[in-house]
Amino acid sequence: MPNIKVIPAHPSTPENNDRRDLPRANVWSVTPFERIVGNFAREGAPGIHDETDGDGRCVIHGPFGRVPARILHLVYRDTRGRVVGHLAYYPEGVFGFYNPGEYSMTVWSGIRRRGVGTALVAEADRRWGLDFTRQNYTDAGRALVVKYLNERDRLALSELAPAPLMGAL
Repeated sequence: MPNIKVIPAHPSTPENNDRRDLPRANVWSVTPFERIVGNFAREGAPGIHDETDGDGRCVIHGPFGRVPARILHLVYRDTRGRVVGHLAYYPEGVFGFYNPGEYSMTVWSGIRRRGVGTALVAEADRRWGLDFTRQNYTDAGRALVVKYLNERDRLALSELAPAPLMGAL
């Protein structure tokens, strides 16, 4: 099944900064979280880590047979070292699955809405300069990215703003 991007009719404007230009996902298959984290060490240091194997080159087995791919992995480990979040970035795309520059992310259901997804997106954006308009989003993923982008833009603008004058000359 193709990866279809649906672009809403109302693009974002300065007055309407909800990023409606971000495409929605056509979710047709979801890999269980337990299967994803099974690819990584059971325990490790807490925080976000790049757990890409070598240069990320691998083969994916799917409906189109064996497909070569390059996948870069970030994992988020909780204070006990368990994987509770994962982000996979596809810089070259994966035929039949992802276009170049797309990513997929999942967070363990028992810890959602606690900043894990936002932290993974922020780190991936810092490392790889994500193009958020190339991505497809579920409603929850879109809300997360909208919040992240608005905060990132607010911080960037505050860094550009002139410092207030201190005292009179």
